[in-house]
Amino acid sequence: MSRRGFTLIELMIVIAIIAIITAVSVPNLMRSRLVADEAAAIGSCKAFGNAQEMYRRTDWDADGHLEYAKNIGPNGGNGNGESLYFCIRSNEVIALVDKGMADAEGNPTDPTIIPRTGYVFYVQLACDYPVKHSYVDNVNNLMGGYGISAVPMRYDVSGINKFQLSSDGVVYQFDAGNNVHSKNYDVNPSKGWIAAE
Repeated sequence: MSRRGFTLIELMIVIAIIAIITAVSVPNLMRSRLVADEAAAIGSCKAFGNAQEMYRRTDWDADGHLEYAKNIGPNGGNGNGESLYFCIRSNEVIALVDKGMADAEGNPTDPTIIPRTGYVFYVQLACDYPVKHSYVDNVNNLMGGYGISAVPMRYDVSGINKFQLSSDGVVYQFDAGNNVHSKNYDVNPSKGWIAAE
């Protein structure tokens, strides 16, 4: 009784077929993940807008003003630390956004930031477009609106598009070829920004 196994050529053909299938499917899988991360970033921007509107209904810092929060999480860099996640005055978690969103606030170059589905966020305190103005009043309250910038933690890996949303509630997107936050809200269409919805 003779035993017949696979020849070296047959094994090489099978390996070549597997390599071709992998080469075709992996880029599609990566692209699908990138698109899912971008869709989640849009959802996070909208959740931020809803949280800001809820925050403004209560005087969380007890200063007599119904203002927006300057930070997403307690470690945000825009002001007194009051945030959509934590109330310093009462020393309690208010969780208008979840911990994942609070931890994703900052710059993508900061190794302590934990991205939310591949994106990091930054609260914008001023507007450059359509009219240049500060959202912060003369007593340092965020009264005139708000903006948020969302950028991929790693450009072309976790996302391509940047996103911005202001108190008008519309999310805008733009592929700037990098993952640098827009410090001020600016969705000028002449720069390439378009509505993401």
